[in-house]
Amino acid sequence: MIMVIFAHHLHMIDVLTGSERLDLIAQNLLRYQVVPIALFFIITGYDFHPARSLKMYIRRQARLLLVPYGISVIAAAMLNLLTGALIRDLYPQRATVIIAGGLFGCVRNMEIFGISAVSVIALWFLPTMFLGGIIFQLIFLIKNEKLRTVLIWLVTITAVSFPDVERMQAPWFIVQSCASLGFLETGRLLKKRKQLYKPLGTVFCITSVVLFIWGSVFSEANVGDNIYRYWMLDYITGIVVSVMLLRAYVISGFAEIEFPGISFLEYIGRYSLYILCVHGVEMLALPWYETGDLRSYTLGTAILIGIVLYVLRILLIVVICEALNRLIQARRNCLRR
Repeated sequence: MIMVIFAHHLHMIDVLTGSERLDLIAQNLLRYQVVPIALFFIITGYDFHPARSLKMYIRRQARLLLVPYGISVIAAAMLNLLTGALIRDLYPQRATVIIAGGLFGCVRNMEIFGISAVSVIALWFLPTMFLGGIIFQLIFLIKNEKLRTVLIWLVTITAVSFPDVERMQAPWFIVQSCASLGFLETGRLLKKRKQLYKPLGTVFCITSVVLFIWGSVFSEANVGDNIYRYWMLDYITGIVVSVMLLRAYVISGFAEIEFPGISFLEYIGRYSLYILCVHGVEMLALPWYETGDLRSYTLGTAILIGIVLYVLRILLIVVICEALNRLIQARRNCLRR
């Protein structure tokens, strides 16, 4: 999540500075976005368990993912009204387009029957995980393993082949949800076969590195925008590079580092939902792009200002997440009494 925030922040600084050099850096760092998203869904698939009751699963996932999504969209709209009242040249009616974007599920800004709708930015992960999880669970109602495998990859390939969001934007991230199935299945198989605890082999690692370099130079794959310039080769690159990164994580020893009472991985995972929601809200509601035109500064000074803003942004998110955590814990303690 820290890298996701960094990517969004780098784009903001790039816009504010108007620097060709910084724009070149931003384009090269952000152009190949299939790997971090693939990694995210593969980790989700690693924790997959067939639901005993599909109805209970949907209720639980709706509570876990859709409720925070709805609260985040409404909070972003309300905060936008507040910032619009406090800061000149901002448009309070933007709150309406945030609600419209949240209801439709916009990855890019668009018009829906003449109504403007804004992208929900990072929040698209939540409904995508919800729908992708349900589709995955439905497929696992099929007892025949071979048929399941064929269906998973057939749906994935169909979604990857769908036009990107610039040409056609389907509602409620249904395309991205279907495209996530291959990543979820990869995570499930990694756990089933305990592959992360086995050597990957030199050929696999070299191939992964070569594919990543190739993709970073020649492709512009982006799961959120459903862009796969080289079709399934981009998709497969996301998988093999993610597997290599996860294997590197396991052998690095970071998995053994412990915070008070929980492992490092559990610590990051526990607060990732809060971080995602808070980041999504502050991206939509706070006027980061109104912090000023940095073009009058030297590139070095502009980058320094960008670093300071990034640190402030992270601190803001951490403080809000900690406050949310304490409020939730206090509520749980009251309910137990």
